[in-house]
Amino acid sequence: YGVGKHVGEMLAASKQADRALLVRVRDKSIKAETIKVLGDGSRLVSVRPGHGKGEPVADPIVVREICAELCTPDGRSVQIRLWTSLLDPKAYPAIDLVHLYRQRWEHELAYRELKLDVRNGDILQSHTPKTALQEIAAIILAVAAVARIRAAATEHLEVPVRRISLRKLLLATCSLWEAFDLGSDFLTKKQKGQMIHRFNQRLNREAILPERRKRTCQRAIRQPVSSWPRLIERTTISGEITVTIEK
Repeated sequence: YGVGKHVGEMLAASKQADRALLVRVRDKSIKAETIKVLGDGSRLVSVRPGHGKGEPVADPIVVREICAELCTPDGRSVQIRLWTSLLDPKAYPAIDLVHLYRQRWEHELAYRELKLDVRNGDILQSHTPKTALQEIAAIILAVAAVARIRAAATEHLEVPVRRISLRKLLLATCSLWEAFDLGSDFLTKKQKGQMIHRFNQRLNREAILPERRKRTCQRAIRQPVSSWPRLIERTTISGEITVTIEK
């Protein structure tokens, strides 16, 4: 994804929407012309999007480039190169964007929750493209509803949202909604409030996950099909990742 053509397409598609872009550049061979070096170590660069055969040559695009080195406690390091449409270094410091990029794995965890916890399987039950879209839309709406409850629960439980198990919250919420539905014609507002209070107490006992370990895993595969090294023994390194902006 981190090439001029793809970034140009994403910027063009985002013009009419309030969206920002933060991508990792594919490799160091992708050329960019420096326009201005900024105070936080990042720089404004001009990138010429590539074009396919028969396509017109696109105008250069301006993005902000951030180069950084990430070091693990055992001394290993990796260099990353990012492009972003957030051009203001004061509003969006380079160090903050690098840490934000490191959190991208949260997207994968969210997709897993959507497929396995909410949908409870990898295969849709629909038999036509139209009903498949409807099923996916329903799943996303369900995830959004549970996410709101999850965010509200963080204030009551006083823990970060990522420490509340979505699956356990989902099961507890379904039980509460069923109880409200069955008792909709005779439960009073006070009784519902008492049930919600017990619901929060149950979450406090059952839905809070332990704190995540600060660790990094070796990047390799067990059966190599490319240039990745073969993974024989899995190792993890615990501790803070040190980020240095390369000027």
